Amino acid sequence: MNNIEFGDYLKDAKEIMFKESLSDAEIKEVMIFNGAIHKDLNTRTTTYNEMLNSGRIYNLSNEKLVDNVIAYYQFLDESIYQTKESRREFRTLFYGPYFTDFWFWRVEKNPFPYAKTFFSNNDSPAYRKLKQSSGWSIFINNDLLENNHELLEKNNKLIDFISKELTDKK
Repeated sequence: MNNIEFGDYLKDAKEIMFKESLSDAEIKEVMIFNGAIHKDLNTRTTTYNEMLNSGRIYNLSNEKLVDNVIAYYQFLDESIYQTKESRREFRTLFYGPYFTDFWFWRVEKNPFPYAKTFFSNNDSPAYRKLKQSSGWSIFINNDLLENNHELLEKNNKLIDFISKELTDKK
């Protein structure tokens, strides 16, 4: 859940892209920019869903445990939804029609001359979209990392709570 190196690349790429002019080395560094890449959270909720749908979750004797389990899975659902929405919005921007110039040269065998032309016109609509997507990438990356940290923290607290509950029952 730590993408610190990836996050540093996004910041470095953004700083380069916002320069007035770029050196050849800087162009080579940012011409492969793909933005924030995050995959869906792969969750396992079968047991929780069965307990919730059957009402058995309310058979647990500790109401605070029931509340914590429900709160955790609600947060998990919200996290999954937010991740999907952020990714959808980013893809709409990054792979949208205003970005054709950026994607056109990337399929070339030797894309550097095309990239150099692209990055020399830093006021083109596609370049402005690239700048926008670089800032958004950093925001999305930081937001999702923060959310993943919170999710992991909630998960660990719930595991501790359940373990304590099971130990106290013995």
